[in-house]
Amino acid sequence: MRNVHREIDRILAHLRTVVHDRGSTQMEVQDALGWGSSYISQLLTRQKGLRLDQVLMILKVIDVDPATFFDQIYHFNDSVRSLRRSRITSSPVRGTPNATALRAGVRRLRLRLDRLVELLKQKGLISDIELAHAIEKSRQRS
Repeated sequence: MRNVHREIDRILAHLRTVVHDRGSTQMEVQDALGWGSSYISQLLTRQKGLRLDQVLMILKVIDVDPATFFDQIYHFNDSVRSLRRSRITSSPVRGTPNATALRAGVRRLRLRLDRLVELLKQKGLISDIELAHAIEKSRQRS
């Protein structure tokens, strides 16, 4: 459970930073969303539970792409680029050190992604439908 709280804290900290960096105030975002007084402050300080749809709504108001937002936290694209570089420079012969390292890296990346998805599902921050849409959108980009 401590890991879940740590991940939520990372997301909230980054969300606060991004709102500020985009030149918005919490009050402006709150007003744009039609939320009550101090609601966004309560979300960002974990006084109220934060759902994924609320994160997405905030990101939409401040015009930040969700994929970019989460990549900045979890560096998914760096991992993919690193794996692609490894694949290009690795030997195609199965069992060589580069091929073995690549397979191990892919396994580690899949485990991290699986853990992240499970944490998001446990906290009710993402549904299976939202996850399927995100996967489809990701496939369309590559």
